[in-house]
Amino acid sequence: MVGGGAHLRVEPPAILAACRLAGAEPVFARRLAPHLHLVGRHVRRARRPGRRQPEHLSAHHRRHEPHPARLAVRQPAHAGDGGDPDDRRAGEPRPLPSRRPEGHEMAVMTDAVSLPAAAARARRLPFARWSGVALLWLAAGYVLLPMFAVFLYSVATRWTSNVLPDGYTLDHWLAAFADARFTTVLARSIGLAVAVAVADVLLVAPAVYWQRVRNKAIRPVIETLAAIPFAMPLVVIAFGLLNVTGTFAPALQGTVAIVFAAHVAVAFSFVYWAIDGAMAAARVEALSEAARTCGAGPIAALLRVVLPNIAPGIASGAILAFGVSFNEIALVQVLVGSRFETVQLYLLNMLKSTDADFNILAVMTAINFAVTLILSVAVVYFNRGGATSGAIGGPRAKS
Repeated sequence: MVGGGAHLRVEPPAILAACRLAGAEPVFARRLAPHLHLVGRHVRRARRPGRRQPEHLSAHHRRHEPHPARLAVRQPAHAGDGGDPDDRRAGEPRPLPSRRPEGHEMAVMTDAVSLPAAAARARRLPFARWSGVALLWLAAGYVLLPMFAVFLYSVATRWTSNVLPDGYTLDHWLAAFADARFTTVLARSIGLAVAVAVADVLLVAPAVYWQRVRNKAIRPVIETLAAIPFAMPLVVIAFGLLNVTGTFAPALQGTVAIVFAAHVAVAFSFVYWAIDGAMAAARVEALSEAARTCGAGPIAALLRVVLPNIAPGIASGAILAFGVSFNEIALVQVLVGSRFETVQLYLLNMLKSTDADFNILAVMTAINFAVTLILSVAVVYFNRGGATSGAIGGPRAKS
């Protein structure tokens, strides 16, 4: 009978009859071995009212199968001490004990109590959905409405007392791009931002890979360096750079090199956390071990195995570095001033000028808004689960 639960459900009477030994003493229910309780539970489940019987059960078995109420055991008179006195009475049938799962009644009560709560949640669901949509539209309006107003001003012929401009024209945009100062500032800012993004990626990716795979002791040092731009104001960093370069490298003061170094240092934090998170999601330790097992060296493992798996994180870090450099003004103003005019410094000088053309200023502001919006959307796009798609066991691996 041990382990024969599945067969008992098919042929319970035949097995019980075949396995009964002549002269065997019946045992009362509470002294059955655990596997015998399991057998009894299978028998009761097979004969539970409303339960569908197996189709292959023969008519003979159906006719001679005992009713659950008749499934009982008898306690012999010499069964021994202990237990309930009623159970010691010989010859008295006792049904097999019910083995309903513990907590069944509690589960039923919990389900009954949770029904009103579920109904209340279902009634609140439309309100929650519409409130979420309304909140999303409010946030979108808060972000996009100033951009739209600046764009309208950049194409307006005259905008005084009406809600909308009196007329529209593209002359301001054409005049802005015809201005040499405007195009130089825009190209200079974009070039500096691209250079900072590339330099940070080339600096951070090998360092993070090395500290994760080869030398974990340098991780606290790198994290401390990455936390400095968040803990220290940029003006303090700028004056610190001026002090250091004035003492050890005076030739760097007032040059583009010091601005480039300062932007790389500030954007380092954003690139580090993006690439470190991508490497953690891709499990570069396991990837590197697999590459070394296949005979690849550290450089080959980094270029051919690790970098393709952390490409979304690298893209996100590069975009963040580009945005930080493109929108930074404090370091440029303190380190070089107007000798290296960027977009933000150009906007500041235009605002302070008495004869400024505010329509061209609106054009530059609209471009700044557009660049920032595109960068934000790009970061969200590259971070939508792409950092983990190349990891071991991720979607790419499973496909």
